[in-house]
Amino acid sequence: MPCEKSKSQTRLTSAPYTSASRRTMNSPKSYGVNKNTGHIMKINLNQKEREICDLLHDVALNIKKTDPNLPSVELRVAGGWVRDKLLGLESHDLDIAINSMLGYEFALHVNQYLKQKGYTSKHVTKIASNPDKSKHLETATSMVFGMSLDFVNLRGEVRDESTNNLEVSFGTPAQDAFHRDITINALFYNILHKKLRTLRTWELPI
Repeated sequence: MPCEKSKSQTRLTSAPYTSASRRTMNSPKSYGVNKNTGHIMKINLNQKEREICDLLHDVALNIKKTDPNLPSVELRVAGGWVRDKLLGLESHDLDIAINSMLGYEFALHVNQYLKQKGYTSKHVTKIASNPDKSKHLETATSMVFGMSLDFVNLRGEVRDESTNNLEVSFGTPAQDAFHRDITINALFYNILHKKLRTLRTWELPI
């Protein structure tokens, strides 16, 4: 599978990350009870996950501050990590869905922001799209604060008027959710609003 690596090959610092936006951490909302275990389902972030979400939120704010003409970047954690948190399990990787930017581009912004704040950064690997193997979106992967992060844009489709073929484009969370292979992958945790959305609430802003 074709891939490219950024020139940055240095390791990330293990020092705790302090958010520039000083975000408050409210008590997590309950999303019901697991009938098998009696576990109350909530999105409880551990310290490392809070640092990562704060970092990504700060990067999105910094992109808008640096270039106000760009669309606002909205970030959501998707899929397996959300499922694991609801079940009270730990997860070692996060899939980050981005509304207005390719994953590789945003991952490079993360590296640049870390360097600006005195942190070192690890390399970013870009994995090209390959529709022939049912991989319709370009993705990027990197280690951030010791966790593996995959970055990818939300998927939509537009019809090419000249060929009448559907082509992959930037999409809404609802459009992306309906393209995912299984229901569990259509769970989204909004990093800015700290809220969960599912296919059942696809008609709402998520």
